[in-house]
Amino acid sequence: MRTVVLKALEEARSEKVIGKSLEAHVSLKVSPSIKQMLQQMSAPEKLFIVSKLDVLEGEDTHVSVEKASGDTCERCWHVKDDVGENQSFPMLCERCADVVATYDRAVLEEPAK
Repeated sequence: MRTVVLKALEEARSEKVIGKSLEAHVSLKVSPSIKQMLQQMSAPEKLFIVSKLDVLEGEDTHVSVEKASGDTCERCWHVKDDVGENQSFPMLCERCADVVATYDRAVLEEPAK
């Protein structure tokens, strides 16, 4: 499956739909068994190195690639709709803002040596 998606990403790149794979929103139509397998993964979009992945059920495998909507997070480079929602970290997506905030709290709470 990964090979099929990577081929579609390369075609989209050559057609100037996307520049890099993290700019992609992939819609993937697959058999019920493959859909179930992908849904069991915690982050199936990481398998294909894309920002967004929609998995649909169908009889024939089909991949479509379009440019993902949103802005690029300066930490993870994923294109996300929630970039800028956290006012403390306006250039980050919510996931990265949470990670950075947790790190900041840990550093502030760490006793001086």
